[in-house]
Amino acid sequence: MPSKPTRSTIEEFEEVDGITYQWDRPDPTILRRFIMGVTFIQFGVIFGLVIPAMFGQAIQQQGPFPVEIVFFFGLFVLISVVPTYFGLRKGLPERVTLRRDSIRYDPGRQSSLSLWANPWFMMKYNDPSEAFAKLFRRRKVIELAKTEVGRVVLDRAGERQRLYFDHGADRVEIGESLREPEREWLATVIQEWQTGQ
Repeated sequence: MPSKPTRSTIEEFEEVDGITYQWDRPDPTILRRFIMGVTFIQFGVIFGLVIPAMFGQAIQQQGPFPVEIVFFFGLFVLISVVPTYFGLRKGLPERVTLRRDSIRYDPGRQSSLSLWANPWFMMKYNDPSEAFAKLFRRRKVIELAKTEVGRVVLDRAGERQRLYFDHGADRVEIGESLREPEREWLATVIQEWQTGQ
């Protein structure tokens, strides 16, 4: 097994019939705390001042319940819920498990805040809607027999290094957030597992 690069973020977990390599996806903690602080203030203002004032005014008036109250209540809740969702939804680690006769790849999940904290994430896509779709798409875990895994390739697409293998019509990219030396090390590990060395 080749030596792992210095300051590597890849963790290794021994299993009964194999080994799992895991690494965290980038997660902007400071931005997360800032958004949660702003959201906390919004909840305080909305549920402590605005909503009681609107309902108090509606009760004092005679006649049917004002539609504007319901609209603004829904709008304020939406303004509070969206940042809370983006603030709380953390990323999940990416994992590759190499067993004697099979491979399991779990892409993990990109943190919702990564889109705003890392402009490169958006710029690498030709269509910005594709970046948004990737954030909300359900992750697809792939498990294949060793004989079904195509050639594991480490190459470059422009300035970006990629590690991938083809699974049917899909190109499965591994370690998108890793540094180049880590990706190269992981490529060697998978290729050696594939050839049985």
